[in-house]
Amino acid sequence: MKNFIKLTGLIGIMLVIGFFTTSCKTLDSGEGNKLATPKNVKIEINVRQMIITWDAVPNALGYEIITTSENCGSGNRTINTKENTAVAPNGNNALAGGNNLAASNGMVQIHARNKVEITLMPEWNKPGDNQSGRNESKIMATSVTAKVKAIGGARGNTDSDFSETVTFDTSDL
Repeated sequence: MKNFIKLTGLIGIMLVIGFFTTSCKTLDSGEGNKLATPKNVKIEINVRQMIITWDAVPNALGYEIITTSENCGSGNRTINTKENTAVAPNGNNALAGGNNLAASNGMVQIHARNKVEITLMPEWNKPGDNQSGRNESKIMATSVTAKVKAIGGARGNTDSDFSETVTFDTSDL
C-alpha cells in the first residue's frame, strides 16, 4: 500500500509539472502579440502638402500608410516607413531622396516615425481665366484619404489592423 501511495504521488507531481510546462508560452515560439491599431490619424493640407500624422504604436518597427486622392493621382501612394519606400499604383517610386525638398507632384517625404508628407498636384487654371498654367495655391484633388497600420516583426509582434480611413474634403480650401 505504501508503494501505491508513493507511485500515485509521483504520477500526480509529473502530471502537474507536465501541465504547467505545456501551458506556458515561450518567447521563441514564434507566437506574438498583434500590435495595436494606430489611433488619431489626421490629414492636414498646407497649400500643396498633404501631411498625415498618427499616434505612434509601441513596438512597431514601422508603418504602412495607404493614401488616395480623388480627381488626381498624385496622392495615390502606398508608403512603408520600415522599408523607406513610397510607391504609386503604377509602380513608380515616389520617395524623395535625402534632403531633396523639390516639390514635385506625388513626392513623399517621411518626416518622423509618425508623420509623412505628400506633395499634391496643383490645379490647372480653367480656360478663359486671365492666367495660364497652374494655380500653385490650390490642389487638383477634391478629397484625400489615409489609413495606417503598424508593422511588427520584433519580439514576435504581428502587424496591426489598418486604422479607420480618414477623409479630408478639399473643397473648403
